[in-house]
Amino acid sequence: MSRQLPARPNIEYHKNAAKALLKARRKGDIVANERVSGAHPRGASVDVTLRDAQWVIAREHGFATWAEFREHVVGCERRAVPDVASDAISSVLDITPEWLTRRLQGNGYLPRGRVSAVEVVSRDTPRSGVDRIAIAYTSDAPTAPARLLLKRTGGGDGATEVGFYTDIAPRMGVASTPVCYDAGIDHETRQAYVLVADHLDTHFLYRAPEHLAAPALESVVEELARIQAFWWDNERIHQNHYRNPMMMEADTPQALHRCCARLLDRAVPRFFDGPAVGAPPEWRGLCESAIAAWPAHMNERRAEGARLTFTHTNFHPHTFLLPRDAERDVPVIFHWNGLAGGLGVFSVAHPVLTSSMDREARHARTESLLHGYVAALRDNGVDGYSQEMCLQDLRLSIVANFDPFLQHEQPDFLRAAIEDYHHWGCAAEVGG
Repeated sequence: MSRQLPARPNIEYHKNAAKALLKARRKGDIVANERVSGAHPRGASVDVTLRDAQWVIAREHGFATWAEFREHVVGCERRAVPDVASDAISSVLDITPEWLTRRLQGNGYLPRGRVSAVEVVSRDTPRSGVDRIAIAYTSDAPTAPARLLLKRTGGGDGATEVGFYTDIAPRMGVASTPVCYDAGIDHETRQAYVLVADHLDTHFLYRAPEHLAAPALESVVEELARIQAFWWDNERIHQNHYRNPMMMEADTPQALHRCCARLLDRAVPRFFDGPAVGAPPEWRGLCESAIAAWPAHMNERRAEGARLTFTHTNFHPHTFLLPRDAERDVPVIFHWNGLAGGLGVFSVAHPVLTSSMDREARHARTESLLHGYVAALRDNGVDGYSQEMCLQDLRLSIVANFDPFLQHEQPDFLRAAIEDYHHWGCAAEVGG
C-alpha cells in the first residue's frame, strides 16, 4: 500500500528518511528489513546502499524511481513556499475575493478559476487576532481550501512567525504544522499575517486540564521532537531572523549578559515589589543568583556548538491543537511566534510549568516526557543525546523560564519553576 505524501512534502526530509532506513537496515531492524523486502525486487537479500534506500522510499510513495519521486517533491516544494507580500492586512475585511484570488494564484494554489466569495464564519478560534474564513470558488477552479485561518500579529513576533511559515516549515515534511497559503509583512508598521490551513474540524483547543492527560501531551512532545530533530545542530538556528529579546533567544554572549542585566535591574524589582510583594523572600535571592549565573553556563553551551535546535519559547497549551481522533491525526502546532535557536527541551518544560498540575503530578509528567522526548529525537535521527544530557539542558531551561514569568508577572508559574528548580537540582548546574 502506497504511503501518502504530506500536504507540504520536502525532499530533504525524504533524503533523511532514506538515510535513517539505511542505518536501521544495517543494524538489523525488523521493520526496516520488512520495508526493504516489500519494496525492493531482490527482497531481503539485497546489500542495501543509500541509492537502494532512496529507491525504496520512492516505491513506497508510488513512484517507479527516486528521480521521478524527487522531481515531484521538488515541484511541490516550489508551490508550497508562499511569496511574502510586502504589506500586511490590518483586518479580515481586507480579504476580498479579488485579493485572495491574486494571492492564491501567485502562490500556485489556484492555477485556474477564481475566488467568488469570502465570509468570516467564526471567531471562536485558538486566540485573539485569528479569524476563520469560508471561501467559495468559481466552478472552473480545482480543489482548493474551503476554509482558512487568518492570523494577524504585530511587532517582532510577526516577522518571526512569517519567517517560520515561509522559510522553516516548507523545508520539513511534517503534518504537525499547518500548510501556509499566504503570508505578508509591512516592515514599517511591523504588522504581519499568515493564512494557514484550518484544522478546527478535526482538532480542538486545550480548554481543561484533562485535555493534557499523558497521551495527549506526549504526542505533542513527540511531534515537537520530530521538528527539532530536523534542525538539530543546523546552522540556520543561528540566524538573527529567528531571535527575540529573551534569555533563551539572545544570540551573542554580550546580548545574553545585557538581557539578564535588564531582568535583574527591571523585571525582578517590578515583580517582587508588585504582584509578588508577599512572596517568600528567598524567591528573590534565588532568582537573582540563578539569572546572574545563567549567561556563563548558556554561553558555554553555545560555544560548544552542539545539542542546539529550534525551540519554541512560548510553547504553552494554547499554541497547539489536539486531534479529536488521536488514532488518525497528530497534534498541530499552530503558533510559532516564539521561534528561536536554543535548548530544545525548553519547549518541553514550558507547557508543564504553565499547566495547572500540582507539584507531584508535574514532576512525574516531566520525567515521563523527558524519556519520550529523547526517544523521539533518537527515532528521528539524533544520535548521542542521552537522558543525562537532556536533564542538564532541563536545568538550564527551568532557569530560562524565570524570564517570561517575571516579565509577565505570573507568580503561580514562577512558583512552579522554583519548585522544579529545587526538585531537578538546578543549583548544581547553574548555582543559586
